[in-house]
Amino acid sequence: MDIRGYFGYGYKKKYYRQHLSANAYPSSYEQRFADMIPRDPSAFKEWVNTKIKMLEKTKISQGLMIFPYDDIDTDILGYKLCDDPGWTFNNRYTKWTYVIDLDNLVFTVNGRTHLRLDNMPPREPSLEYYLNTDTNIPPQHLGIAVNLWPDPGFDVQKCQEKYEALGSSIVSTTE
Repeated sequence: MDIRGYFGYGYKKKYYRQHLSANAYPSSYEQRFADMIPRDPSAFKEWVNTKIKMLEKTKISQGLMIFPYDDIDTDILGYKLCDDPGWTFNNRYTKWTYVIDLDNLVFTVNGRTHLRLDNMPPREPSLEYYLNTDTNIPPQHLGIAVNLWPDPGFDVQKCQEKYEALGSSIVSTTE
């Protein structure tokens, strides 16, 4: 049975996503995506910079970009650009999502589990083991502060200054 899912990157408050072409279960994809992330600190920094450059040059598609099951190196395929992080959560139609978030430096599963990119859990036991059992992921591997809010599209400080310049006051209503 085909279980729908997505893989994507998050960068500059935008998401670059691809539809997973086969079963999106963790046994099929999750560990493969996690294994793409280098565990060595110097290799990790270079990898992050390479992914950022790749996303800045990527071709954007309006259609459905399909992640090929047999080829993990999909950077040349292109991505669909999304502003809304809502797709990162599982729902009635999408059961599994995997996001490498370069803004927050986390690997996110189903919008809820955030693993630190710079301190990923070891390959054994697999991530599938943690997600499918009652075993907790060790806290040193979890990302805590993840900001998914989009940029407001205006200068917040300037608006705050304009508001304060109005000299507004709160008055009570009388009957």
